Amino acid sequence: MINMDVTNGGDWTKWSKHVLIEIVRLNECYTTLYKDMNKLQIEIASLKIENKMKQRFSASAWGLIGAIIPTLIMIFYLIHSAGG
Repeated sequence: MINMDVTNGGDWTKWSKHVLIEIVRLNECYTTLYKDMNKLQIEIASLKIENKMKQRFSASAWGLIGAIIPTLIMIFYLIHSAGG
């Protein structure tokens, strides 16, 4: 085990270098995680937008179908009433 007594400079120097190396390593890990998190946030936002667009398209399609049905009924009614 490393002696962390400040009066014994040799062991503390080794330990301080180890601590600094670990701090740098952890900082790199944190930076990588932060970048990955930002990428995920962007992907989630784009998926939400895509989902909204699909919902709007679906609503528009059903609206169009809802408008076509009575129009077709009216056209058939007019054709049959004019012919008879």
